[in-house]
Amino acid sequence: MTFHLTSLRNRWCLALPLALAAACADTLPSAPEAPAPVSTQRVECTANRVEGTVLCSTPGDTATGGARRDLVLGGQNTFVKLTSFFPSYSAGSFTFYVVVKNLIGQAIGTTDGATAAPTGVRVFFTDPPVVAAGTGTCTVVADGTATFTAAGQPYYQYSQLIAPNATSNAKQWRLDMPATVTSCTFTVYVSAPVRYPDGWVDLGSAQTLAQGTSTTLAAVVKDRIGRPQAGASVAFASANPAIASVDASTGVVSAVAPGTTTITGTSGALSGTVDITVQAPVASITATPQVINLVVGATQAITVTTRDGGGNVVYRPVTFQSAAPGTASVNLLGTVTGVAVGTTTVTVTSEGVSTTVTVNVVGPGPSDLRGVVVGAYHSCGLAPGGAAYCWGRGASGQLGNGTTHDRPTPFAVAGGLAFTALSAGGNRTCGITAAGAAYCWGKHPTTRFDFNETPVSSAVPAAVPGGHAFAQVDVSPFHACGVTTAGAAYCWGLNDRHQLGIPSTTGFSATPVAVSGGFTFTSVTVGDEHSCGITPGGAARCWGIGALGSVPPGAPNGTPLAVAGGHTFTQLSAGPSHVCGIATGGAAYCWGDGNQGQLGDSLQTDSYEAPVAVKGGLTFALVSSANSLTCGVTTGGAYYCWGAGGYRFGTGTRAGGSAVPTAIAQGHAFASLDVNGAAHGCGALAAGAAWCWGENDYGAVGDGSTRTPRAVVGVAQYVVGGGPALRARR
Repeated sequence: MTFHLTSLRNRWCLALPLALAAACADTLPSAPEAPAPVSTQRVECTANRVEGTVLCSTPGDTATGGARRDLVLGGQNTFVKLTSFFPSYSAGSFTFYVVVKNLIGQAIGTTDGATAAPTGVRVFFTDPPVVAAGTGTCTVVADGTATFTAAGQPYYQYSQLIAPNATSNAKQWRLDMPATVTSCTFTVYVSAPVRYPDGWVDLGSAQTLAQGTSTTLAAVVKDRIGRPQAGASVAFASANPAIASVDASTGVVSAVAPGTTTITGTSGALSGTVDITVQAPVASITATPQVINLVVGATQAITVTTRDGGGNVVYRPVTFQSAAPGTASVNLLGTVTGVAVGTTTVTVTSEGVSTTVTVNVVGPGPSDLRGVVVGAYHSCGLAPGGAAYCWGRGASGQLGNGTTHDRPTPFAVAGGLAFTALSAGGNRTCGITAAGAAYCWGKHPTTRFDFNETPVSSAVPAAVPGGHAFAQVDVSPFHACGVTTAGAAYCWGLNDRHQLGIPSTTGFSATPVAVSGGFTFTSVTVGDEHSCGITPGGAARCWGIGALGSVPPGAPNGTPLAVAGGHTFTQLSAGPSHVCGIATGGAAYCWGDGNQGQLGDSLQTDSYEAPVAVKGGLTFALVSSANSLTCGVTTGGAYYCWGAGGYRFGTGTRAGGSAVPTAIAQGHAFASLDVNGAAHGCGALAAGAAWCWGENDYGAVGDGSTRTPRAVVGVAQYVVGGGPALRARR
């Protein structure tokens, strides 16, 4: 037999029969028994340095000596394969890397099938290389020497277990020869210990069975190289029939009680084992999420947990079945794909126990969005027909789609409601319908120090109790206020600072309560601990705690107090601890906390209890107040910010602060504006596009990514599906 190798200047491949044979022959010569079963295959090779070739042949004689049990098997490239690469000749050394691939049915280089034997797999040179052409010497520089067929024979060692069909790590071989040597010949044997020197009974891999079920073992008797032996019978026995019993002749295993035991199969002198683990039957199954909301074409995986009667997690096969594959399909792994708009269910089953997951599939995002508002880390807007879409952080249910998942692009709010306006603050969102009904979703903290995102108050729009018809609503992280169509103001939520406008501090009210004083308002705005409103005559009144001047001086109570200065306002916007407004004529005034320059009066004063004029003589169409920041849009469409810096400025960098209005050349004339996010803001154009900017950890910018920061200036991040705006939030 002759093996031809490709050029050593490129790549050569040496194919050897298995390292389980003493020589390449088709007869089985006698050989001595030995305590360490090792198998070998002799190959003689000629390496030609000039031509870059190696020719190998497997002779028919049998090597003698060595501690091994010999089995002679003919056939090339059948049991083991050596492949070399990266050949190189330099400074008298011919080097190349060689890997060993195991082509038999059991691991080589191991005596227990699990760990590498100390010797691993070794390739022995039984005779020194002989110069075949040219003059000089050819010497092996090997890993070591040992007794194989004779003492002191060099070898290359692969210190690892090589599983069936696996390949070893690469090892560099080296033959030292001067340039006067054209070629040399050498003889090698591949030697490796094996777990089963005579063969074994293969019972397959370990199995886990549910209590009360059964399986049939597929036993195969194999010789030492893994070839099935036809006609061999197998007897079976269980180490612990109380856990799993087995029929001695058929191999049918019955799962009796929870635990693990071993089944042994025996055929003559050969044997094999397999572990059987019995688990209690499935008593309950949990699938998360329980509600999946998908855009057509999008996917989401269902996570399943199965438990036994004791509440212990057990691992069993699970099947998934969609009630309407035309609406949402599901694959074998539980990945759901939105196919068409509609609602369906996916049934998840394991051992006869089932649960269902509701799947809502919606169409692509709207072509435009209006009245975009922002909470701490999320944003929402309205499609032209009034459908609400939200994106960003969803852990508190503030996206309103029935889940607590984050969404990097606009996703429809559940319920099919049509809203005329939205407001967001903290981790919640509210909206009002054309009929004046108010709905809210997300988390409503009941204490001042509840900064957790859970528990969720409602992950879908929930009607605000009381039956009031609201014309406008504004939301802060802790409370909300609204004005009815009749002009009455109502507030609900946390009331530890009289911010609901009632004399008592009730702590928390889930139901809107009437603001005291009998005043009529056209709009309201809310901060963290205070609320303000504009009367029909343009007067501003505020209530709550005004420790930083956001409420006019007076004993803390829930009575709306007139804001000093005699100004008439067309719009107010409350931040956490300050308020800004636009007076008749367009001049901007601010009051309250100003230590970051958010009052725009060129000073960084701790507080003002009366409005101060914003510097610059600008005429504003709208303003938006946030934490230590105020931004506004002039009647000419120019965008200005003042107060603490950061990405909410929209300058494209983490801008420094300014105590006076700073022009932001972002190139957009916003018709609505809200910068009250924790680190982002949004605006919408009258001409038809919504834009967001700032940090984007949870996808609040809405451009489909979750990278941070996403700052706006000239290249504002277009909200996927953005559009014209209806109104300013504040």
